[in-house]
Amino acid sequence: MKASRSLRLLFALAAVGVVGFLALRSSPWVGELPWIPHWLSDWADRHGTLRNLPAFAALTVALIPAFGWRLGGGIAAGLSVALELAQVFIAGRTFDWADIGWSLAGVAAVSAVAWYRQPHPSRRLVQNGPEP
Repeated sequence: MKASRSLRLLFALAAVGVVGFLALRSSPWVGELPWIPHWLSDWADRHGTLRNLPAFAALTVALIPAFGWRLGGGIAAGLSVALELAQVFIAGRTFDWADIGWSLAGVAAVSAVAWYRQPHPSRRLVQNGPEP
């Protein structure tokens, strides 16, 4: 059980590292990175700020198993704002509210699915039919 928790934390940390690296580079062009698959970098470079939605959705998918849907989603949302604010101080990068909006949309979409998949008393199936 402890190894499983450690692996979830390691995966979450790796995802934060990749997203942080991509956000804090001096160039926003993903196609410049040889280790990103060509089809993915082409899509990302053609879609501008929209690329933040799947990036932060994937980050949230990595964070939820390690921290739960509330904290994982909160960490991803906080990172989306913090990384965008940090770009103000990086030559070649700019602050853009649209980046934050698409990032938060990705976080919200995954968090909503994770919330819905949690057991809720109102969604219990009645096993023996309705009560009299």
